[in-house]
Amino acid sequence: MASRSAIIKRSFKSVSIRAKNSNGQDAIRIFKIDTKTGKMILYEDQLELLKNDKFKDYKVCVISVNGSYRTGKSFLLNFFLHCLRKKCQSEQEWMDVGDTLTHGFLWEKSPQRVTDGILIYPEIFLTKTKEGEKIAIILMDTQGTSDHQTSYAECTKIFALSALISSVHIYNIQNKLDLEQLGVLQLFAGFGAMFSDSKKKPFQDLHILVRDWVNFEEYDYGFDGGKKLLSFTFKAHQQSNLSEIQKTIRDTFQKVQCFLMPKPGSKVEAREFKGDFNDIKEKFRDHVKTFVENILTPENLVPKKIDNKFVTLGELLGFINGYWKCINEKDELCIESIYMATANIFLQHLVNGKVEEYKKRLGSCTDRTQANNEKSEILKEFEKAREMKLGTKKIRGSFKQQLVELLDALCNEFHTILEHEDELGSEYIEQVRECTTLEQAEEIKNRILKKFQKMVKNFNYLKGTQKVSKQRLTRLLDTVYTDFLTLFGHVNELKMEYIEHVKECITLKQISKAKETILEKFQDKTKNTVCNEQLQDRFKQRLTKLLDKMCKKFYTLFDLMNQLIEEYTKALKKCRTLEQAQEMMSGILGEFQEKGENIDCGKELLDHFKRRLNAPLDNGYNDFRILFNHVNQRKEEYSKHVEECTTLKQAGTEKKRIVETFEAENLNCDNELRDHFKQRLNVLLDKVYDNFCLYFNHVNQLKNKYSECVKQYRTLEEAQAERQRILVTFEEENLNDEKELKDHFKKRLNASLDKVYNDFCILFHHVNQLIEEYSERVKEFRTLEEAEGEWQRILKTVEENLYFETELRDHFKQRLDEGLGEMTIRLSPYHCQYNATGLG
Repeated sequence: MASRSAIIKRSFKSVSIRAKNSNGQDAIRIFKIDTKTGKMILYEDQLELLKNDKFKDYKVCVISVNGSYRTGKSFLLNFFLHCLRKKCQSEQEWMDVGDTLTHGFLWEKSPQRVTDGILIYPEIFLTKTKEGEKIAIILMDTQGTSDHQTSYAECTKIFALSALISSVHIYNIQNKLDLEQLGVLQLFAGFGAMFSDSKKKPFQDLHILVRDWVNFEEYDYGFDGGKKLLSFTFKAHQQSNLSEIQKTIRDTFQKVQCFLMPKPGSKVEAREFKGDFNDIKEKFRDHVKTFVENILTPENLVPKKIDNKFVTLGELLGFINGYWKCINEKDELCIESIYMATANIFLQHLVNGKVEEYKKRLGSCTDRTQANNEKSEILKEFEKAREMKLGTKKIRGSFKQQLVELLDALCNEFHTILEHEDELGSEYIEQVRECTTLEQAEEIKNRILKKFQKMVKNFNYLKGTQKVSKQRLTRLLDTVYTDFLTLFGHVNELKMEYIEHVKECITLKQISKAKETILEKFQDKTKNTVCNEQLQDRFKQRLTKLLDKMCKKFYTLFDLMNQLIEEYTKALKKCRTLEQAQEMMSGILGEFQEKGENIDCGKELLDHFKRRLNAPLDNGYNDFRILFNHVNQRKEEYSKHVEECTTLKQAGTEKKRIVETFEAENLNCDNELRDHFKQRLNVLLDKVYDNFCLYFNHVNQLKNKYSECVKQYRTLEEAQAERQRILVTFEEENLNDEKELKDHFKKRLNASLDKVYNDFCILFHHVNQLIEEYSERVKEFRTLEEAEGEWQRILKTVEENLYFETELRDHFKQRLDEGLGEMTIRLSPYHCQYNATGLG
């Protein structure tokens, strides 16, 4: 079986509550006798440690020591304190030989009393029984009796207070057990009889501790010897006053034990004693250990009970106050006054408990009907309470009236709070409807809660439940805020969904249709959700307004995009270079960016439509580039081909072929732009053709002019000089800006002039040669017929040479004819006869 020390160790925890304004080492005074008035003074500020809400529901065990002065009461309590301290530190053995006794209660070897009034140690020790019962332990010391400085009435008040407050009362007596030492207990005789409807004894455990017991041979130390001594003492005085004292003790205390304690030893009695366990006799140490552990074992702890009702740590202060007032009101302490004080305390606690219970129940109420029903239920429970059998009918009636008034006040304040909650809830709904951000809704909620706190801060009765009321209002506001959050999320989600829909739209009708689809989705999302209807309607209106606004912006953006596409398409027709088209596209995109930002449709959508705009612009530019390059290629092709043409008809035919080829090609470009470039191609080809015609005609004119001019020249030098002059004149002329065409026709002119010049040279030399040959041969002719025949033969030779142009050939034939004729006349020996016949 586990030792009692081990059980104590397992049951305690290192948890304690210290009193404020205490050094945590010495006991603090809670009562003192006023020597002038004889009244008890209560130091209520020292009892703040009893008001700890965290442990208010703990049952409380108050261990007090009473008895004559200078009998070692404080010394004994230090052993209790030492044990509790060690067990809170989880130490197995709390009385080591080398240890020193804890000095929490002041004691010293002196003929004068040390303890003044009633003291408690400023630390509450917490423990649990094996069944989980939570118990708080308080140690109490009292001023000793019979000190020749305090009257009997004053000693009685101290004894009465300590006995009424404590659950374990240690009556400390010296050396022996006799009538005189037990007489003071008779003060409580008949107290239990005052509880006529209860068979329960009013007080709990009484430990009669006989100190410095010397007759140990007859009655041994400890509980066994004490039990035998107490039994012998009562039996031995059955016919004396002690018999009445015995009955009082038995009827008043639920349990009475006696313990015989040996002397601690001479070293303890010396002034030099400091608490070393080595200086204490082993026998005393063993028995004091037994006595302390017997009381402190968790299963042996006696929680405070009054009329069979456990008193909690939170209730203890009320009883202390009640008993103190009762004792101070009476010059002489009597059982009736104590009973009435106890009844008042119990009834007041009952009222307070029911008030607190009603406050708790109000926390679950949501309307006036529930609050009124709970009030009626509380009053019924009050009437049935066991405490309603205490005191007089008048006292019970006054407490019932007090409860009714308090409940009515609580109920009225609760009604007012409900009105405030409804008012502020509606106010929050109205304000949150206009919020556009979650932060605004959160800020308004916090402002509403602060406003509520100001409204209820002056309430007298529901101060303790304001937190619950605030929580209820907070839940209401949170519900609205959650609805707001849900609807806000729906709106934002659908807004983004609408934007995504718009990105896919290619017509204004589709944009409008997308808006209707989004509104239908909002209706679907909210029809099965429990949301505030006002808030839901407001968000539907907000979504509709938002979509209308966005739709209008999208229309504007859409129109702007289409307008700029059309504008670019038209502008492309005016561009003459690819650079102009590229620059024009960049300008269009820049204009869209600038105007789009003013529409304020959001960067994401603006970027999307900009990319969307960029696509047709790119397509337009690509079509332009393809057609531009193709037209230029066709123009260059025509320009090259036309140089090979030798007639205007050929040039016209080639132009027609180029245009037909362009029309037949499948370039997969915009038809309107293609038609434009077809016109542009016609213009370019016409220009090339016109320039060709201009140069063609001009070169032919120059060639013909040269051909006419050379007929007049009689020397090659003159023909060459005229050729050079015509070329220089052509070079200096500026018929148009087509340099390549001019260079081409310069070459063609040069070739034509060269041909004319070469023909001229050949014919010139040939005619001269023929004339020279004729002039030699004509000398051999003897008849005119021979000369004429040779003449005709030579002319026929020239006619048969088709290499030369007919006109130039005829010109030189004529020149030859004239030359031959002149030669014939000049060289003929029959000149006169020849001339008469007309041959010349």
